[in-house]
Amino acid sequence: MKSRTHPLIELAYRPRVIAYLGTGAIIVSMIPTRVDTGWLLALLFFSLIYPQLVYWTASRWFNSRNTAVRIQYIDSVFAGILCAAIHLAPLPLVSIISALFISTMLLFGVAGCLSGCIWFSVGFALYVVFEGFYFEPEVGLLTIILSGSAVCIYGVTISYIVYHWVLVSNAGLSRMRHHHDRLRGVTDQLSKYISPQIYHRISEDTLPADFRTNRKKLTVFFSDVEDFTELTDNMEAEGLTLLLNEYLDEMAQIVLQYGGTIDKFMGDGLMAFFGDPTTKGSHDDAFACVSMALQMRRRMVQLRKKWQEDGIAKPLHIRIGINTGYCTVGNFGSEARLDYTIIGSSVNIASRLEGAATRDEILISYETYLLIKDRMFCERKPEIRVKGIGRPIEVYEVKRLMVDQDGIFIRESAGFRLTMDSGIVEPEKIYAVLQETLAETQRLQLLKSQQPLDGTGLSR
Repeated sequence: MKSRTHPLIELAYRPRVIAYLGTGAIIVSMIPTRVDTGWLLALLFFSLIYPQLVYWTASRWFNSRNTAVRIQYIDSVFAGILCAAIHLAPLPLVSIISALFISTMLLFGVAGCLSGCIWFSVGFALYVVFEGFYFEPEVGLLTIILSGSAVCIYGVTISYIVYHWVLVSNAGLSRMRHHHDRLRGVTDQLSKYISPQIYHRISEDTLPADFRTNRKKLTVFFSDVEDFTELTDNMEAEGLTLLLNEYLDEMAQIVLQYGGTIDKFMGDGLMAFFGDPTTKGSHDDAFACVSMALQMRRRMVQLRKKWQEDGIAKPLHIRIGINTGYCTVGNFGSEARLDYTIIGSSVNIASRLEGAATRDEILISYETYLLIKDRMFCERKPEIRVKGIGRPIEVYEVKRLMVDQDGIFIRESAGFRLTMDSGIVEPEKIYAVLQETLAETQRLQLLKSQQPLDGTGLSR
């Protein structure tokens, strides 16, 4: 039958039964030298029955460390009485004290051992007060044999239990490491299905798994690949999968680089937002979102060149729509599955702006324009009316950064990019460089137009 005993109590008393049996035999060997034989026989009986009685009581009714501590103190008192009763005979004394204080140190540490010493002294003093005391160093041969045996048996028993606990602990640690590695692998896989910001909130237990929502001012981003449906008809599924995954991976990395929260992938589309779970303020959130859109457009230029080198004849172009407004953000879904997302008219407007955008165009709403107009060059577009929105939407097209936070001016167009540091620039040198660049461009165009013809009438 499996014991219900707390492990601390089991370690404290099971080995000590053997030690106290040896102590009882010691007292038996001393009986001929005593006058009050009945008293000694009673003490012998008590020493034999005491540890078994305590162990049985602890295993039946007590299962807490505090209970083990209280029983340990009672045991220390009894050990003090017993040592006084044998008149501090050296070898038996070593047997009793080693059995008591080694286990006390193992179970309760230095503080518990010191407390045990105090209660041991109390027991010793009680015996001296009522019975008196004298030192008797001489013991018989049987006492020596039994005392030494008790010490050895107790030491071996404690060693075996500690060894057994080490084996059990190592096995438990091994299982824990296995489960930890498995759990980490599962969580790493799960983290790829949700935005990193949401994943961190879940792992830190700061995102309640209920239908809790909030109203926040967010900047919402939508992007889509132009004519992607046509592309799916002209490409094999395997190549299309690789192309789409590469595109989405590049765009997702840019979103994370600028601190956005990826809401979801919708085929070739991407939805993200700025302002939750962390925000830098409406102006900075909007600026980060639009800056991210510009970076995506620049990255698409590089990707188109790479894809053309890989044999993809039809280049990919994206459309982007951005809007800023109050949204409801939180958990939506069912008890079985929740989705952390945003809803509201501001989300719908961003989606409609993306649908209204043309190739490589970034359209933003008037609300977003007001937040970034001091840092972005934007061009006003005609108002548009979209399905689901009762009012006309004032639209702006983002052209380029006016100046970045480090004072760097950036101008770019198809095949052209100019970067200028306003902190160290010298206007005369800029003018000279631009004149030289323009002259070189004109010279190259002239040479290209004057290429000699070969015999077939074609330029070489």
